[in-house]
Amino acid sequence: MSLGTLIVGGCAAVMGTVLAKLSDRVGRVKVITANTTGLILSEIVLLLVAMAPASLSYRWLYVAYAVDGLRCELSPEPSLWSAAD
Repeated sequence: MSLGTLIVGGCAAVMGTVLAKLSDRVGRVKVITANTTGLILSEIVLLLVAMAPASLSYRWLYVAYAVDGLRCELSPEPSLWSAAD
């Protein structure tokens, strides 16, 4: 099991119930908007690491994993890679 899988799974396990309760309280549209913003942030990090691997550390990929986990993305890799499935 990779560290990325642990990061995504741990964050998603915690945030799943939090986002469910939050959507009941503030509305689903706001939660979906925040989720989409997290997706965009994750994709930007992935693109920056892919475009400039010499100047950015691979550790930035863990930031993308954490953002995907916080938005309850349950795939073992960031969403850009799982979109091809």
